[in-house]
Amino acid sequence: MHSPPVDTPADDNSGKSRLDRELDEILSKDENIRLLPPPPKPIRPRTKAPRSAPTMGTTIPPQFQKLLTAPIVIALALAVLALLISDLSPLFASLFCLAAVICIVHPIFQQMRRKSTPPDTRMWRGQVVDVRSEPNTSPIDGVRAWWKSLKR
Repeated sequence: MHSPPVDTPADDNSGKSRLDRELDEILSKDENIRLLPPPPKPIRPRTKAPRSAPTMGTTIPPQFQKLLTAPIVIALALAVLALLISDLSPLFASLFCLAAVICIVHPIFQQMRRKSTPPDTRMWRGQVVDVRSEPNTSPIDGVRAWWKSLKR
C-alpha cells in the first residue's frame, strides 16, 4: 500500500476519503493543468500546376488499364488490328499476328522457366524446412509418413 502524502492530513473530518482529498489537492495546483494542443492550421488550397497534355495512362479508365495488362486481351487486340490492316499491308498484318502469338506463348514460357529454377529455401522458426519427399521412397513409406503426421 502507498502511504499518504506528507502534506495531506490523515483525517480532516470533512467526510471525504483520503483519495478524494488527494485528488482535490492535485487538481487545485496550477502546474497540473494541461493546455489543449493548438488548433490545426487551416489547409490552404493548392495552386494548380499547369496541366500538361494527357498521357496514355491518364486517358484510359482504371478498369480498362487492368484489362490491358492481360496477355490474352493484348493478343486479341493485335489479332483484330492485323485483320483490319490485312488489305492495306500484308507485311504489317503478319507482324501483328506474330506479336499476338508471342503474347499468348510468352506467359507459358515464363511459367516453365519458373518451375525449372530450384525453389527458395524455406525457413520455419529459424530452421530449414525441406518439404520435398525423397524420390526413391515407396508408396508404403508415403502412407506411413502420412499416418504419422495424422497422429501428431
